[in-house]
Amino acid sequence: GFNATNDRCDLAGGHRYITGEEPDLGAAFECITRTGTYNQSGAAAGFAMQYALSKEFLDPGGCNEGFVRDDALLVVTMITDVNGEDNPGEPEDWFASVLKAKDDDPESVVMLGIVPDGYYADAPLCGGPGGGGYVPPHDEMLEMFPNMIRASVCEVDFSPFFNEAAVLVIDVCESFVPQ
Repeated sequence: GFNATNDRCDLAGGHRYITGEEPDLGAAFECITRTGTYNQSGAAAGFAMQYALSKEFLDPGGCNEGFVRDDALLVVTMITDVNGEDNPGEPEDWFASVLKAKDDDPESVVMLGIVPDGYYADAPLCGGPGGGGYVPPHDEMLEMFPNMIRASVCEVDFSPFFNEAAVLVIDVCESFVPQ
C-alpha cells in the first residue's frame, strides 16, 4: 500500500515476523513496521493489526502461519502518527481481533503503543489540548488491554519506552499460563 515497504522483509527463517534468530533486530523492526497508510489523512494501524491477525493470515499456508502460538505471549507494537479516526473499523473490533487470536485471553497479550499524545498527556510533545475528555480511537483500543504501555510518537528517544516494555513483557511472561 501507499507508504508501505511493498516488499517482503528478509527475516530469519523466511517468516513474516521477527523471531529470536533475527540477526539485525533494528532493521527487521523498521521493515515490518512500515505498514503504509489507508489514505493520505490517516494511517491504518488498527486495520493492519486486525488483518494481520485474521484467520486467513494465521491459518496453515497463510503468510503469518506460526506467528500466534498457544505457548507464548502475543506482543503487539502499534506505531502511528495519527489518532485513528480514518481507520476502517472501530476500537472494539481491533481489540476483539487481538483477543480472538489468543483465545479471548487478555492476559496473554502485551500491547505497546507509540501514538500521538495530544489528548492523553498533560504536556503533549505532539501538541494538542492535553489530558482532555476526548479519547482518540487508537488510545481507546490501547486502554482496553490490561497489559499496555504507550509513548508519544513525538519522543526524541524511544529507548526508555522499549526498556519499560521489556520489563512489562518479562513480568507478564512470568505469570503467563498457556490456555
